[in-house]
Amino acid sequence: MKLLLLVVLLLNANGFITGTSQYSDASIQFSLSFFRTAYNLNPTNNCILSPIAIQHSLALLHHAAKRNKTKHLQGTLRLQERHYSFADGYAPFLNDLGNHALEMITKVFHPQIELNPNLLPVLQAEYSVDVQVADFSRPEQVVNSVNSWASRFTNGLVGDVFYGGGYSRDANLMIINTLTLNASWEYPLLGVHKDEFRFRNGVKEIDMMQINKGLRSCEIGDLRIVELAYERTSDLSMLFIKSDSQPLEKVVERLDLQMYRTIDEQLYEDRSKLTIPKFTISMGIGARRVLKAMGLGYVFRNDAFDVFLGFSSRLADVYQALKIDIDGSGTRAAAGTYSDHHVRFGLESRYNGPFVFVIRKNSTKDIVFIGHYSSDV
Repeated sequence: MKLLLLVVLLLNANGFITGTSQYSDASIQFSLSFFRTAYNLNPTNNCILSPIAIQHSLALLHHAAKRNKTKHLQGTLRLQERHYSFADGYAPFLNDLGNHALEMITKVFHPQIELNPNLLPVLQAEYSVDVQVADFSRPEQVVNSVNSWASRFTNGLVGDVFYGGGYSRDANLMIINTLTLNASWEYPLLGVHKDEFRFRNGVKEIDMMQINKGLRSCEIGDLRIVELAYERTSDLSMLFIKSDSQPLEKVVERLDLQMYRTIDEQLYEDRSKLTIPKFTISMGIGARRVLKAMGLGYVFRNDAFDVFLGFSSRLADVYQALKIDIDGSGTRAAAGTYSDHHVRFGLESRYNGPFVFVIRKNSTKDIVFIGHYSSDV
């Protein structure tokens, strides 16, 4: 499985012209709220998001926020005053970034104008940010530089960060945050076969995969949840959440912090038979609309940040470019087979209709990626 995310923050400067902890709970709450809001704004298309990466990117600007915006950002990022640094508060999550399965790299493109001297050292020391000067009077050149860097880092998987139309031409600083996930399942998924999937826009035969193993699962009312683990060294797993009787929007509506906690408490291991689709989602999203709908429009107001020395800046937009690929790659033939009359299945789950998926870090429960698969588009 390979998953790719790029988060792009664009800033405009005024005044010149140029080309399970409390932190995990707060992070989970932000992720679920962001997902519900994004779904309500566009419920028809398949979706993959990484709200925690948006939090991380906004945290970079927290160090350049004007005094009257600092309190707001502390609330958005769920920072306590004694933990001014997002990196300190979310250290258990951030410390494992860079392992073989999950990696985050951040790069800042800025014009040849002096940055706030209090900003750059913090970004480099606490977030290991790479910095590059760019000529923002030539936007096409900047876009080419960003796309070239993204292509190199992702081994060519992504070459157009802005999906052809996202770049704000009056931006003069970019923060590019890339988060990649490349992990194998703990147990391989076998038996790829064609089966019907009930998309919201019709029924279609697609490739489905199956696993018969001891898996963690639970039922909460009409909800069915199965957890599929990645290789143990990754500290990651994927939740599949569906309802047999309610439409997807009702599942999304109920998925808040309390429900997430309940799911985690109710999961138990039993012999299970799980069938899921093989699918890919590629998308780009402008997060400004979502953040504003969440009541966070203040981060886009004029003169919110002091990124450059002597000039005020505002946040123009936040972009995510994402790709997720769920398949059975790396699998091999099983050493043995099972038949129904020899093996008891505690829960048989067929995800052949719309469902929510959550990729999370096992040790902290932080949500790394969240989305839904429901449409044949």
